[in-house]
Amino acid sequence: MFFGDTELVQPPRPERKKGLENTRGWPVQVAGRELEPWLGFCTSAEAMPPRVTDVSSSACSVQSGRYGRCQLCRPAVQAIILAAGQGTRLQPLTSQQPKCMVPVHGRPLLGYMLEALEAVGVKRTVLVVGYRADRIRAAFGTRLDRMQLDYVANPDFATTNNIYSLWLAREHVESDVLLLESDLLLDYGIFEDISDTEGPATALVDEYRNFMDGTVVVAQGTVAERMVLKRDQPPGFDYSRAQKTVNVYRFSRDFSVDTYFPALGQYVAAGRNDQYYEAVLADLVKSGAASLGLCQVGGRRWAEIDDVDDLRAAERLFPQGPTTPEKVTLASPASASEGESAR
Repeated sequence: MFFGDTELVQPPRPERKKGLENTRGWPVQVAGRELEPWLGFCTSAEAMPPRVTDVSSSACSVQSGRYGRCQLCRPAVQAIILAAGQGTRLQPLTSQQPKCMVPVHGRPLLGYMLEALEAVGVKRTVLVVGYRADRIRAAFGTRLDRMQLDYVANPDFATTNNIYSLWLAREHVESDVLLLESDLLLDYGIFEDISDTEGPATALVDEYRNFMDGTVVVAQGTVAERMVLKRDQPPGFDYSRAQKTVNVYRFSRDFSVDTYFPALGQYVAAGRNDQYYEAVLADLVKSGAASLGLCQVGGRRWAEIDDVDDLRAAERLFPQGPTTPEKVTLASPASASEGESAR
């Protein structure tokens, strides 16, 4: 699928300061977290260094910036990328490589996503691989700059759906999680927006338009009243309050460990490995066990690549690829004052 049509111009990213200490004399490595000196720190963190615990945005003195919290007051986030599927609708491009390795402007699709995650400060990404996993491992190895890459194999990728791939990653959840499907091309600013949300669970969504299909949420303000998979949208379905899911989610560690993965496990134990992970999330929303917040794309560009037509459309939407990391601007005290689902 192909969505989004607005190009966003962002100011250049400030030049990073070199050396072992930042401008306030703190080590760049604080409690195992590598910090970017140019991002700055809030006065709360300055008064009680090193502040690395999760705090609400109201406790951080960076209040007027776009992202609301400085880097020390943000919780650590890891990513899980589902990349095990075969991508049969992209044949023959996927006859010898997974869908996420299909080139977009000469670069593997997955490379853009990994580069964006590293640029916004994700330090660990877990890739669930299956079909032609060797191609992914050979291309990206175990590290991308400062981001560690770990791999989880789904040997049953040909007979299971993405619910099983996600379930296999359950032992790798160490912090809040960004869950992504590997067939997406996104403006880098989207990664910042979803990374900086709060609450137990958040879905990235876009305004629904009649050419879209797939899972939607029925919105009630900034939360999902219902989550409705494509199979549950009969003719005449009311899309007046629908928002299209973009297959990007943020889950808190507590929600992942205590609620979501146990619910996934119930599906797996019942032999329902042919389901989408969204089916479990939809059940949790319906039962009231999960409150699903909504993060709007807000006019940024995004594309889901399921077939060759989607690929060509994505290349037109991103004529030079997604916005480069150098154009991504995170909050600092200075700036604050001024589609087929991947398995």
